[in-house]
Amino acid sequence: MAGPLNDILVDDSVEIGVGEGKILSCTDDCDVEDESKCRRVVHARGEQLSCWNKHTCQEDCPYDRINGTVGPGCADSNGAKCHAQCVAGCTVPDDDTACYGCLHYNHNIRRTRNAAENALVNAYENVLETSQSTAMQLKHCSVIEGYLEVEMRVGMSAVAASQLTDVFGKITTIDGYFVVRLSPSFVNLHMFRSLTRITGRSLYRDK
Repeated sequence: MAGPLNDILVDDSVEIGVGEGKILSCTDDCDVEDESKCRRVVHARGEQLSCWNKHTCQEDCPYDRINGTVGPGCADSNGAKCHAQCVAGCTVPDDDTACYGCLHYNHNIRRTRNAAENALVNAYENVLETSQSTAMQLKHCSVIEGYLEVEMRVGMSAVAASQLTDVFGKITTIDGYFVVRLSPSFVNLHMFRSLTRITGRSLYRDK
């Protein structure tokens, strides 16, 4: 499956709420057992819990950001701090082989620095970008070892969307599949100007 993109698969199961000509945000109704574990966001309407659905919230992690920069995240097992080479969390704390994403690149499983400037091999097995801040983690990536799913949610301005060219513009290879979900921020794929190879080692829904 290496070569140019000839087929685009649209996932009809994705539901987008629309009202009065505007795309609606997630429900404000979030009823969880322990709100103290949930992440909160502050916006014009005040403070709000970050929820995946009515009964499940995004758990707060004090290590997502450290001193204003992206941090290693928290371990799934106990919420402890992940290894310094991790990005976006890990399965086991303080283990550079258990990262969901790499701060630098993957060599013989372990995450280490690359001597070549701006050469970052991203070793995510699952790269799902849903906001500009998380997308910025890929700014210097050239290879995605796994699949890439992109979904820019409601609230991203046209200016912010145009800046994604700098974020995705260096990606040349995706080893798995590539999915862009329907979004008003995407009208074409010009921001992936360097993408030349999708190997298809893993397929979307095994198709």
